[in-house]
Amino acid sequence: MRRLPPLRGPWATAWAVVASPWTTWVLGWWVAVAAVIGLASPPGGHPAEGLALQLPAALLPLTLAARALAEDRRSLWIAAAWCLGLAIAIGGATLAGGVAGVAEVGGARPTESYTRRLDGRAVEAHLGGQLTASLTADGAALRLGVRDQIMGEAVLALDGQAEAALGPWAVWLEDVAPGDEPAVARLRLTPRAGGEAVELRVRTGSGAALPDGTSVMVLRLSADFGRALGPAAQVQLDGPGGVVQAWQFVDAPDLDARIGRGDWAVTLLAVETEPRLTLGVRRRGDSTVALAGLGLMVLALGAAVGGRR
Repeated sequence: MRRLPPLRGPWATAWAVVASPWTTWVLGWWVAVAAVIGLASPPGGHPAEGLALQLPAALLPLTLAARALAEDRRSLWIAAAWCLGLAIAIGGATLAGGVAGVAEVGGARPTESYTRRLDGRAVEAHLGGQLTASLTADGAALRLGVRDQIMGEAVLALDGQAEAALGPWAVWLEDVAPGDEPAVARLRLTPRAGGEAVELRVRTGSGAALPDGTSVMVLRLSADFGRALGPAAQVQLDGPGGVVQAWQFVDAPDLDARIGRGDWAVTLLAVETEPRLTLGVRRRGDSTVALAGLGLMVLALGAAVGGRR
């Protein structure tokens, strides 16, 4: 192989540092330690998302290429293939992992975006739907979607930070705080003509459907209506008999049955708050590109080992 002209002055010193075996070993151990630390990090906090792993991983191919230039042509091609595989693996892992951010879920309004930091700035990224959460016996139940179109559902345990798939996103629980605003009405609706009652849990500003096609919507909620009448909900029914709208009260459960009109009698069972959850969020991606890069690295290492025999 025809050698390049020798470098002189400070360029020669810089080249000697880059091509030094010590530099390669230090960067290699740096990457290994950062990766091991990442195994114990909470989801979304792996060093791969910061300079702790990206910087040495980016410099490592340069040191290997510099050392290969001092050897024969075959070593150069093997080093080039390994470096290309590393670059593909890092790029694929970045695309698959996405940038982690934080979403605040709970309260009267559903969450539609999460906040992530890019170049030191807070940037809002849309989730593609409305994210709501409620507490169940199993943990925090999450739902992402728009009305009847569900993009994903997941349940997060309240005592851990395990990731869960929620449509195109990976989410994990970072904090739970009690809710401070009424957000959900629990309703019982009974046909006035007779039949089985239907119980619904409806968020304010959203709706649900009854068996006969009647739409039920909770327009407003109050934890204490007029500071005297207790929890209340303004409920609207839109069905074959027309539109009926009225305030319902937990402390007057038979009010609508006595004086209401329409095909369904409404009973307000409870006005509930929902917990405020802080969720870690990142976009899930396809790891095929990263695996292809790792495969190329394995082939290059195999060729190097085979050539030494």
